Amino acid sequence: MPLTALVFAHLVGCDAFQKAFSSLDGITEATVVQGAVLGVDLPDDPQVSALLEGTQFAPGTAVTAFVADAGSVTDLANAPVSNAVVTVDGNISESLRAQGGGLYVTDPSASDLVYEDGGNWVLDVDIVGNVGTAELLLP
Repeated sequence: MPLTALVFAHLVGCDAFQKAFSSLDGITEATVVQGAVLGVDLPDDPQVSALLEGTQFAPGTAVTAFVADAGSVTDLANAPVSNAVVTVDGNISESLRAQGGGLYVTDPSASDLVYEDGGNWVLDVDIVGNVGTAELLLP
């Protein structure tokens, strides 16, 4: 008997969650963004600097963002968003280039973004006029 009661209580709980989730339809935002900011600076040590001469090492800042629609866990193949306009506003404002599959990047060798410890940047994601904004606090 206790097992039957436990199963029944579990089913009643699921029904309550389904009712709660259905009342949130149209309220919650299903777009998710994950990203990284990587700043590379010239080394202070002259010996290390000498070792890097003639290599492809260069100072710069790279920004990468992945944009997806998490609205349906049953359709993950179509989750990446490829029609977004992604912009980062640091010391300058720069658009990230779409790479396909929901990935957007800057080219650190062609970017004038400068990584600053403790910087406060803004990331804008515009999907057909629906704009979301996130504040990026650089460590």
